[in-house]
Amino acid sequence: FPGPLEDCLAATRWCADHAGDLGGDPGRLVVGGDSAGGNLAAAVALVARDAPDGPAIALQLLVYPVTDARCDSPSYRENGTGYLLTAGGMRWFWAHYLGDRPGAGDDPLASPLRAPDLGGLPRALVITAEFDPLRDEGEAYASRLAEAGVEVTCSRYDGMLHGFLGMGLLFEEAAQAVHEVGAAVRALGAPAVAG
Repeated sequence: FPGPLEDCLAATRWCADHAGDLGGDPGRLVVGGDSAGGNLAAAVALVARDAPDGPAIALQLLVYPVTDARCDSPSYRENGTGYLLTAGGMRWFWAHYLGDRPGAGDDPLASPLRAPDLGGLPRALVITAEFDPLRDEGEAYASRLAEAGVEVTCSRYDGMLHGFLGMGLLFEEAAQAVHEVGAAVRALGAPAVAG
């Protein structure tokens, strides 16, 4: 931190600047990711909202996102062992991401849940899994978005664990979640076709 965020911002800005060249619409820019990628997508949306040059983001797709370096929610205690992603593993990831900088975990660009204001962010789809240490922080982020007036859908997939979206051979819920993500993107509207 903040290197990965800076990389994601550069990629997002490049996509916005070159959307037409890629056959896309810069007015329908989507950022998204799962787990640490969800953290980066949320942070990109925060930076883009506050930057004078944006870019404008239409949708955030946050799949079991990491939103808080505290690692102390009830879901950490309930699901911190035995469900693939562990509380100890998350603390290890955070230590490597933040390094030895005191207070870095308090930075809203590292821990989006700690941002003082979530108003003005793009609409969001937040997907969580019942047996995931990250469940509560993802749902808390969705609640804060809604309280700030952001249009948000939060879907908890009961019986699922962290990473289930990529486990379609094991869980039919993975296909349901992929469909939900696709529907959120399709809701942005069909791209304009040049004549």
